[in-house]
Amino acid sequence: MSEQLPDGYSPRLYNEDLGPLPQKWNWYNIFAFWMSDVHSVGGYVFAASLFALGLASWQVLIALLGGICIVQLIANLVARPSQQAAVPYPVICRLAFGVFGANIPAVIRGLIAVAWYGIQTYLASSALIIVVLRFFPAMEAYATPHFAGLSYLGWFGFLSLWFVQALVFWAGMESIRRFIDWAGPVVYAVMFLLAGWIVWKAGWSNISFTLAEKSLSGWQAFGQVIVAMALVVSYFSGPTLNFGDFSRYCRSMSDVRRGNFWGLPVNFLAFSLVTVVIVSGTLPVFGEMLHDPIATVARIDNSVAVLLGAFAFVTATVGINIVANFVSPAFDFANVAPSKISWRAGGMIAAIASIFITPWNLFNNPEVIHYTLYVLAAFIGPLFGILLVDYYLIKKQQIDVDALFNDGPSGRYYYSGGVNWTAVKALTPATLMGVAITFTPLLQPMANFAWFTGCFLGGALYFVLARRQPALSMSKPFSAVGPA
Repeated sequence: MSEQLPDGYSPRLYNEDLGPLPQKWNWYNIFAFWMSDVHSVGGYVFAASLFALGLASWQVLIALLGGICIVQLIANLVARPSQQAAVPYPVICRLAFGVFGANIPAVIRGLIAVAWYGIQTYLASSALIIVVLRFFPAMEAYATPHFAGLSYLGWFGFLSLWFVQALVFWAGMESIRRFIDWAGPVVYAVMFLLAGWIVWKAGWSNISFTLAEKSLSGWQAFGQVIVAMALVVSYFSGPTLNFGDFSRYCRSMSDVRRGNFWGLPVNFLAFSLVTVVIVSGTLPVFGEMLHDPIATVARIDNSVAVLLGAFAFVTATVGINIVANFVSPAFDFANVAPSKISWRAGGMIAAIASIFITPWNLFNNPEVIHYTLYVLAAFIGPLFGILLVDYYLIKKQQIDVDALFNDGPSGRYYYSGGVNWTAVKALTPATLMGVAITFTPLLQPMANFAWFTGCFLGGALYFVLARRQPALSMSKPFSAVGPA
């Protein structure tokens, strides 16, 4: 890769994808980002699961609102430094971890995205296969596992969606923006139509907002409300961590906050309510409760409706996969070697790696998924704490943009050999504590709160250690000042 470098910028730290870019996005683009993130098969199943915890409907709504408002607050906090400097998540990590140390949080987020990219692609392909078999039942002969735990039909579905997602990604960030701008609303249209059909078939009197087989009360119910709030935060922790990859394109923080408001509390609550109406109605309509929207759509006795519904949900899952699990590793891996790895190359590295981890084997093992979720929270939580404490409390919202691309010893974010070991020292024990909670039977009840404990511990440790080193604060004059 050869391109003109701005004065003082190092090829070891800069390429056009990582550097500051024009900021043209408005609030709707952020709203559409969250719609794509929520409106997926995984989001549908997750929302339904909250109504199956044994809580009354009003208690679930409290948990939903509480959890998603916390996510909104965190998203606003994470968005500001990237919007201020117009650079993506891995570059902002250089503030706290150093110009080379930033590869630690970047690679952690990138590897997490690779795993989820593969799993989401597999989920979408499984949905696609349900529809294929509906119209071509003879294809059932190819549905027996044959290679690496996946059938020939499964490989066809997986690789087909893998290729479609790669095409959308390869077209560039502007194409991705256009894709997510219409993908979320399309799913809403189909969801409301499906909900209307379900209510018409089942009758409103047969719709319940409680999907649980048990009923909790008192302190048990209170505990489950808190757990549900924590689950909401953990579910959105991945895309929220690298939200700066998208907020960097926004014209102002006002646009970001407005988009987050409509995209998170308003959108998530509406989506959840429509979801529970549909899931509840499947029992009287089909004789069993269906938590998979594609399986629900496939039962409809209208071919056009089946195709429309399947297209919408597959499109939604493709949308979340691109915004949450394709864009992130693209920037993260490009950050490792900017002169050799472009944004597109970084994304394709992640996409190819997602095939070799055989995500269907991961997803089909409930115990593996169970521990994977907790371990991911253990790694992600401390990163939030360290990055936010560094930017808001240590750096006082000041960013020297040019220094983010300076690999000389005199650079503000060079620290010691390009690494801020204070951040690494805070990250290590905070992460190990989260992992210990996950694998220690006695501490298992705390596992649902791994994100919170990791975020608090990582942030607190970093604050204490950084306060002992005044050199970590912004004390010298620099080229780009704090927020307007």
